[in-house]
Amino acid sequence: MTIAPALLTNYPSLNEAQRSIIGHCDGPLLVIAGPGSGKTLSLVLRAINLLLLGKASPKSLVLCTFTEKAAFEMRDRISAAAHKVGY
Repeated sequence: MTIAPALLTNYPSLNEAQRSIIGHCDGPLLVIAGPGSGKTLSLVLRAINLLLLGKASPKSLVLCTFTEKAAFEMRDRISAAAHKVGY
């Protein structure tokens, strides 16, 4: 499990489950959890982590959600997180 230092610095309140999602770098990952558990944040930060570590390029990432509204929110959150960590 490897997490880019910029993420740990900018997001110090991540719990252990979120850290394991973010640090998962090998292969696909399915995250199932209840509402308000931090799924979207974890997926967003996992994508940013893969980019920061050079394990993926932006065009090779696919993040899925159920609604168009949620997809737009995820897009905006990825943009904000990338800006926050300097990517």
